[in-house]
Amino acid sequence: MANLVNLFNPSIIVLDHRLEQAGKTLLEQIVRIVKRQALSHCTEDLEISFAKLEQDAGVLGVALMLLERHFEIPALKPPAFMTEPMPKPIRKSAAA
Repeated sequence: MANLVNLFNPSIIVLDHRLEQAGKTLLEQIVRIVKRQALSHCTEDLEISFAKLEQDAGVLGVALMLLERHFEIPALKPPAFMTEPMPKPIRKSAAA
């Protein structure tokens, strides 16, 4: 997790809500270890917490995927000369 903090420099990390059953000491240990192993400037404003959505997370994720698909901007098509094969050169016949 510390490596991911160093790589992406997030402002928040949300852990699975099931980890909350292990108790608050687990979260405290995770925070302590990440702050010790990650770069200090990456952990200054870092917040680590458990998810609050519980069972609704999957439904909200699917809804988000559908909205993104519905409102996506279609990719621009490359010009035809980049996608179509090159025409074969015309050969002169020997009889001509």
